[in-house]
Amino acid sequence: MFINLHTHKPGLKDIEIQNWDIRYPDLVPVAKYFSAGIHPWWIKDVNVDSKLAFLERHIDEVGFLALGETGLDKLIDTHIDVQKEVFGKHLILAQKCSKPLIIHAVKTHREIIEMCKQVKFDLPVIFHGFNNNLNTAKVLSDANSYFSLGGALLKPESNAAQFLKSADLKRVFFENDDKDVGIEYIYQAASEILHIGIDDLCCIVEENFEKVFNL
Repeated sequence: MFINLHTHKPGLKDIEIQNWDIRYPDLVPVAKYFSAGIHPWWIKDVNVDSKLAFLERHIDEVGFLALGETGLDKLIDTHIDVQKEVFGKHLILAQKCSKPLIIHAVKTHREIIEMCKQVKFDLPVIFHGFNNNLNTAKVLSDANSYFSLGGALLKPESNAAQFLKSADLKRVFFENDDKDVGIEYIYQAASEILHIGIDDLCCIVEENFEKVFNL
């Protein structure tokens, strides 16, 4: 059984953390485990305080494993200062409720790490869909971050594939995000990159999963 750290399209045959799109709160997750947060893309379209209150009401439900995805994105038209204000509120809520964070970051990895340091955030921070260069990977690794790698692994020359070759596997997860590709294919690609068996890879990820989410 594969662990899928972040998916918008649960298949219900593996262990999955489904992203709950709280813009549509009645579309409740169907997977056993889920995460929820205010994506930076949504900030201009939702009442942020209302959605944060919604998160706080639900965050202790069985299966609510992480807050997110949330984060910062420099390629959208919502001002970065507004994004930082919203992300900062996620940090406070996550710390209060002892929930790891699933992070969306576009050209903002250093800012996110700096904000975490400023509030002394001491819970796991997982950068999902990681596909950045080795310099960025080192900055995040030095901050004890976790990485979730997705469909980019299917491209051998991708940043994600190059990073995985030297990554600390105790800090790695895999995901299919919103892609129409089975999580097993992503594990297969990772197995080939690392030259280790899929069963061994699954055991490593399972240990990481249990550690990060206290399962």
